[in-house]
Amino acid sequence: MFDFVNYTYSGVLSILSTLFGLSYPLVIGCIEKIDNKFGSTKLSERFMSEISFKCFKTFLVINLVMAVLFPFLMDGSVHARIIMGAQCVGAIVLVSSALFLFSKIITYYNITD
Repeated sequence: MFDFVNYTYSGVLSILSTLFGLSYPLVIGCIEKIDNKFGSTKLSERFMSEISFKCFKTFLVINLVMAVLFPFLMDGSVHARIIMGAQCVGAIVLVSSALFLFSKIITYYNITD
């Protein structure tokens, strides 16, 4: 049967992806605050068309699918290290895209700069 004892690292990566998935509503809340702050939807539309926002959404979905699927694929697989490496690269890309997105959010909050 399946257990996380031998795949603790993969479990940690899955939890990390899930936490980023839970942070997505906070990002949407930031977009609403931009709307309210400037009284216009133009900035939020522009923000949502930014490449960093689109990449974050895409990488988030990919990582959530990997977080659910990969632990089951590793169960008894001889390629478990390759799968874990792919999941690790996915998590690094997700964290990097989140950092780019957060810097873009800061830019939109201080639009006068």
